[in-house]
Amino acid sequence: MGTPLGPVKINVGDKVKDQFIVKKKIGEGACGQVYLVHVIDKDGKTKGKAAMKVEPLMKSKEDEILKMEIYVLKKIQNSRHVCRCLASGKASTYTYVVMSLLGKELCELRRRLPSRKMSTSSTLRISIQVIKTCTLLQLITLRLRVFKIFMKQIRCIVLNDRMLNWKSTLERLTTERCC
Repeated sequence: MGTPLGPVKINVGDKVKDQFIVKKKIGEGACGQVYLVHVIDKDGKTKGKAAMKVEPLMKSKEDEILKMEIYVLKKIQNSRHVCRCLASGKASTYTYVVMSLLGKELCELRRRLPSRKMSTSSTLRISIQVIKTCTLLQLITLRLRVFKIFMKQIRCIVLNDRMLNWKSTLERLTTERCC
């Protein structure tokens, strides 16, 4: 990961885009943090819960991974296999995406089972959903490749370089997270 411009400054109780209130930090990884947020309406009443993924602004635009994740997430919103993107944007020190809250991690659910094993039926159902999602991501990657070829033909160097970066990020996402 690249060098961040500065630390992400988010505290419990902060409002984001006057639609979300940060309640607690759920997790943290190499690229950023994930927070539990409450979705609020214009009257300030809570409508539900969501997850907000945050990445610090980077010195190099090429190191901003979350921007590409947002792009991909918006492209696959029609699929029932992905979470819903509720909002995204930039603040002074970070980029964020607010998405529907997902359930527990599969490894945690498996650990809670008496035999610590999932049934064959559950394993097959999960596998089918993963394969369908990977197929969808590969279709998006294919579309980007076709677009890149088109951009080469009309000699649009700036967009072509950007598409090459997006393509490599998409390939990394599909091989590391899905397959």
